[in-house]
Amino acid sequence: MKHTRQTRPMLAALLGGLFAFSAASLATSARAAEFDSLAATPNTLFANTAASVTFVAKLQPDPALNRSSVRLLRNTNGVFAQVATMRDDGSNGDAVANDNLFTAVLPIAGTGVGQLDFRATAAYTGVLKRAQSSTLPLQVLPSLDLQIQAGQKTITMVQGQSVSAAYTLQVGHQGGGAASVQASHEITPATGLGLVTDLSPGGYTTNQSSQTFLVQDQFTANEAGDYTVKLSGTLTAGGASDQASDTMLVRVLPANGAGLLTLNVYPGGLQTGSSAALTFGASYTLGAGAAPAVRLVEVNADGNPVREQGAMRDDGADPDIAAGDSVFSNRATLTAGAAGSLRYFKALATLAGGGEVASGTLAIPSLPFPIGFAPVNPAATVTDPDTGAMLQCDQVIVQFKPEATLAGVNATVALVNGQVLGVEPQLNAYQVGIACNGVAGVQAAIDTLQQQPLVAVAGPNGVSMPGEFTPNDPSYASTYAPGLVRADEAWLIARGKNMVVAVLDTGVDYNHPDLAGRVVKGKDYINGDNDPQDDHSHGTHVAGIVAAKGHNGIGIAGMAWDAKILAIKVCGGKAGVPGVGALGGCPDSAVTSGILEAASKARIVNMSLGGPVSTLESIMNFFGWQTARQQAVNAAVAGGVMVVAASGNANTSSTYLPCAYAGVLCVGNTTSADVRYTHPTFGSNYGAQVDIAAPGTGILSTVPAFSDASGYGTKTGTSMAAPLVAGVAALVWANNPGWTRAQVEDRLLRTAVPLPGQQVGPRVDAFDAVFNGSFENDLSGWKTSGTGSVVTRLGPINPTKDLRMGMVSTGPDAAVATSDLYQEFTVQPDATELSISFSYAMITEEFPEWVNRGYNDDFRVTLEAPNGAEHELVLETVDGSAFSLIGGIDFPGGDSTVGWTGWRHIVSRKVPVTPGAGTYRLRVRDRGDGIYDTNGIMDNIRFK
Repeated sequence: MKHTRQTRPMLAALLGGLFAFSAASLATSARAAEFDSLAATPNTLFANTAASVTFVAKLQPDPALNRSSVRLLRNTNGVFAQVATMRDDGSNGDAVANDNLFTAVLPIAGTGVGQLDFRATAAYTGVLKRAQSSTLPLQVLPSLDLQIQAGQKTITMVQGQSVSAAYTLQVGHQGGGAASVQASHEITPATGLGLVTDLSPGGYTTNQSSQTFLVQDQFTANEAGDYTVKLSGTLTAGGASDQASDTMLVRVLPANGAGLLTLNVYPGGLQTGSSAALTFGASYTLGAGAAPAVRLVEVNADGNPVREQGAMRDDGADPDIAAGDSVFSNRATLTAGAAGSLRYFKALATLAGGGEVASGTLAIPSLPFPIGFAPVNPAATVTDPDTGAMLQCDQVIVQFKPEATLAGVNATVALVNGQVLGVEPQLNAYQVGIACNGVAGVQAAIDTLQQQPLVAVAGPNGVSMPGEFTPNDPSYASTYAPGLVRADEAWLIARGKNMVVAVLDTGVDYNHPDLAGRVVKGKDYINGDNDPQDDHSHGTHVAGIVAAKGHNGIGIAGMAWDAKILAIKVCGGKAGVPGVGALGGCPDSAVTSGILEAASKARIVNMSLGGPVSTLESIMNFFGWQTARQQAVNAAVAGGVMVVAASGNANTSSTYLPCAYAGVLCVGNTTSADVRYTHPTFGSNYGAQVDIAAPGTGILSTVPAFSDASGYGTKTGTSMAAPLVAGVAALVWANNPGWTRAQVEDRLLRTAVPLPGQQVGPRVDAFDAVFNGSFENDLSGWKTSGTGSVVTRLGPINPTKDLRMGMVSTGPDAAVATSDLYQEFTVQPDATELSISFSYAMITEEFPEWVNRGYNDDFRVTLEAPNGAEHELVLETVDGSAFSLIGGIDFPGGDSTVGWTGWRHIVSRKVPVTPGAGTYRLRVRDRGDGIYDTNGIMDNIRFK
C-alpha cells in the first residue's frame, strides 16, 4: 500500500466561535435540512397494481433556492435516478403556486411485495452540492395485509410503577368489502405484570383499503423481572386471511434500584515470586436509583468474603480515569502465591435505597510465567502467500483448556520445542516462541499443538495493519464531517464529558496542543514499556477525531471534545524500514493485551486496524475455534465495553478482522456526498460485516510535528471513519452513563441515516444519536407521563423524516387524561440560545361534531427552563385550530370521523438559554377528557 503525506498549514483560530469550524462547509451541509418533509399519497400500494401517487416536498423559504431544480428520485438497484420534476406553480397536480410545497404526480406499479424508496433534491445558488430529503419508503403490500407494530420495543420501569404504551394495527385490503381483525395479548411470564387495555374483545371491521387501528395499554409493574408482551392478530376478508404479531420487552427493575455490576481486571494474573499492582474496573448499568457505593472484596472459592480491598471510586482520581462514567476503579498491590494458586475477587455495590448488588467472581492466578504478552520481533513478520495476511513466524498463541495443569502446559509446549513468552490469564492464552520456519513452520506447530488433549485452540500470532490513504487533492482538506453528521447540533447538549475512549493504535502524541490534558497513558505493547508515544502519526490522527479539544481557538474539534483518550500502543515500526514514522504492524498478541487492558479502564475501544483472514485462521474458523484476539473481544463485550473497528480499505466484501467479529461495531468509510468511498486502488470495504458508516474521506486531524510541522494533516480511510463513530458513541454514553453497551449501539444504528445501495450500513447522525429527535430509536432517551409511543404511519400519515414519528395520547377510557412526552438535557457552556425546529400535527376524533361543545382537548409543545419558566412553542386546540377530515384512522371508543391539522413545521424558533448547571425539558403534551380520541405526533426535531 502506498502512503503519501500532504502538508497543511496550521488552522489557527478555526474555532473562534462555537460553530465556526468552517462556515462554507457547514453552510453547504446544512442545505440538507432545507427539506422539512417528503410525503406521498397514497403511502402504500398493492402488488401488481398500478396507482397514481402524489408526492409533496415541503421546503423552507430561501431566496437562493433554484425553484425549477426540485427533483423526485427513485432508488433502482442502489442508484437514485430522477423520475420527475417537482413543481410549485399551481399546475400538474400542484395545488397552490409559490407556497413552498413542491408536487409531482407519478404513475407507479408495485410489481412485487416490498419497499420502493424515493428522495427529493434541490439546488441552491452558490452551493455546489444538491440538498436532499430523507428517504421516503413506499410499502408494496399483498392484496390482504396486516401489520402490527409495538409503540415501544423496550420499556424499562421500576417495581410499583405504571406506564402506558400503544400498538398500531395496520390493515391493507385491496379487494373491497368488509375486512375484520381479531387480536389478543399474551404476557410471558403470565404473572407479575398488570395490564389494562382498550383492545376491543369483539375486534374491528373496516371497508377501507387502508386503515390504522390504535390499541392503548397500561402496564403496572408488580414484580421485578423481564416480561414479553405479544399482541397477535388475524385479518379476514373474502375467505382469505393474514396474521401478524409484534412484541414489547417490559423490563421491571427492583424497587431498590438495583442494576447490573460487572468486574474486570488488568493484568489478569500474578507472576510467582513477585508483587504487582492490578487495576480493577467495575461497570454499573441499568440502575434506577442514585449511584451506588462500590467496594472491592477478596472472597474465597465459595464466594464468601475474606478481606476488604477498599473502595472502588468513580471520581476521576487515579486509578479512575473519568468521574461519573459509572466505571468504578481500584488499584490493589497483590503478592503472588504458590504456582497454580488462585485468589478470588468480587465488586459489591451498596445501593442508596438499601440492598446490595454483587458482580461475578474474578479468579486471579499465580503463574511461573511473565504476565501479559511480550513484544514481538518485527523482523519475524512474514506474509501468507495465499491471502496476503501477515503473521509472526516465530510465535503461536495457544489457549489451554481449564483442566490443564502447569506441568501439562510445560509438557505440551515442549512438543514444539517452544518457550512460554507470556500469558494472558483471563483467556488462559499462552504466547509460545518457536523457531522461525516461515508460514509452513507455524502451520506445523499449530498442527502438533491442536492434537494435544489439553489444548483448546492453537493459532498464529497474526499481524494487522492500520489503514489510511493520504490524497494529494487540496480540496480534501475540509471540515465537512462535523456538519454532515450534525455534530454542531449535538455539541449544544453533549460533549462527551467523563467518557474514556481507548485508542489501540500506533500510540498518541500526548504533548500535541490539541490533545494535551486529554490523554491518559496506557501501555506500549510494541516496546514493552509504559510510554505509548506515537512514532508514526496514525494513532494521533485517530485520537484527534475522537477528542481533540474544541472551542479552544486552534486546530480542530473532536467528536467528543470533553472525553479522555486512553492511549494504548499496539502498532509499531516495520522491519527494514528505517526512520521514525514508518508504518508498522499490529501483532495479535499486542492487540489482545491492549483489549484486555482497555476493558478494565474504558467504556469504548477504537481499533482502526485489521487485516484479511489468514489461511491458518480460516482453518480455525472452519472448526469453530476462536483466536485469543477474538476471545479478548468477547470478554470485553461481555463486560459491557463497546468495541469499534475499521472495516478496512481493500474495496472488498471479503472478511476483515477484527471488524467482522461478533460484537464489534464495524465502520465503513463514506464521502461528503454520503456514498461509499472508492478509489482505483483503495476503497472502503463493504458487505454484511459492515454495521455503520461515517465520513472518513479527506479528514483533517492532529498529527505529531515530525509528520507535519503544522501539527495537522489529512488522511482518508476507514481508520478515520471508525473514531468518528467512537466519538459519537461517547457523546451518547456521557449523556446516559447508566446505559448498557447494547443500548448505546442500538441508538447509533437506529438513528443513523439510511444509505440504500451503498452496502456500508447507515451513516451515523450525531444529533439524532444524542437526542433521538426523529424517534428512530423508539422512545429511548425520552420520558413519559401517561402514554407515549412511536409509529411508522397512521393511516395515510407518514413521518416527515425517515421511518418513525413520536406520538402522545390520552386513554384508555379514563385512565390517562394528560400525557407528557419529554426529554431533559443540559445546555453546554458557550451557548446562549437554542434554535429549535420540528414538525408536528394534532389529530382528533372530536372534529367536527364536538368543536365548541366543551371538549376542548389541546396539544402543546414547550421548552421548560431550569427555573420553571415555560417557552411555548406550539399550542393547538380542538376549538381553536383548523382541521381537515382524514380517513384511514380509527381511535377506539369514539366515532368514525377524524380530523387533523396537517403537518406543521416550526422553523428555527430561537429560545434564550442559560448554559451550565440546570436541566431543560422539551415537553410534548396532550390533554384530553380521558377518552382516547385526541393525540399529537411529532418528528424531525433539530437544534438548528
